[in-house]
Amino acid sequence: DPLDMTAEAEPSAPEPKPSVAATVAELVMDAALSYAEVADRVRELIPGAATSAKSVASIALRLRKEGVVIPARQRPAR
Repeated sequence: DPLDMTAEAEPSAPEPKPSVAATVAELVMDAALSYAEVADRVRELIPGAATSAKSVASIALRLRKEGVVIPARQRPAR
């Protein structure tokens, strides 16, 4: 019966999980975060992610090649 309000509502679709690349793309816009800190945050936000500073740098390079302006970071002291 369409007017029967006791029927269970259809379950809502689960929210899509954020991708590592999308999360990195968002976090690298904060110049205060180093690539290592971005990687740490990604691993906190996405269980099972194996993101490293090198993978963050790789994603940032790809974004730059696509024309996205990524804020420059201070190079770590050697």
